[in-house]
Amino acid sequence: MKLSNEKLIDNLKLLGLVDLSTNKPIAYSGFKNRASVHKYGKRHKIVFLGHPRKNLFGFYVMYDNDTTVMKEAYEMFLNLISGDMVDYDFEDVQWGNAGIPLSYGNLRQEQIDLVV
Repeated sequence: MKLSNEKLIDNLKLLGLVDLSTNKPIAYSGFKNRASVHKYGKRHKIVFLGHPRKNLFGFYVMYDNDTTVMKEAYEMFLNLISGDMVDYDFEDVQWGNAGIPLSYGNLRQEQIDLVV
């Protein structure tokens, strides 16, 4: 099930990635400190942010070095905050609450109404 942009922003706010009073995204340095890069095989990487079993975002970026991967994930994050849903529609940005996938694949969603 796809979430609306408003619901996605609410979930990002719960993670502290969007300022509650100004609706502005955190800086790249804060994003980078909260994110983790998971490598699947030799070339697939996903940048994860959040709590795996409650409120997790996955940024499915093109494979490259970790610095470039993180910058690309941050650009996807900024696009999402600005209302651009293209990356989300193409499933390059995903939301889930059923844990980090063991193999490269989509995030799963369970109990969508129960976030954090």
